[in-house]
Amino acid sequence: MYSIYFMVLAVIFLGFEFFRSGDFYIYLEASADLFSTDNIFDKQYRTPPTLFYFGNPFLTAILRPFTLLPFHISAFIW
Repeated sequence: MYSIYFMVLAVIFLGFEFFRSGDFYIYLEASADLFSTDNIFDKQYRTPPTLFYFGNPFLTAILRPFTLLPFHISAFIW
């Protein structure tokens, strides 16, 4: 019985996270800029640009293949 409640809550949570542009969006945008001439630590991300990137460049490099996919697909896979 509790597993059904947990699964329903997990699906609701994933639904909200799927349509929210939070930290994962910032990581993806920084990953796209990592291999360009932009400094990912000086640029602001999000729409409108209000947040700086404070993450690890290694994680940003790992997320590079996800930038080739649409945001919702890469968020679902992640």
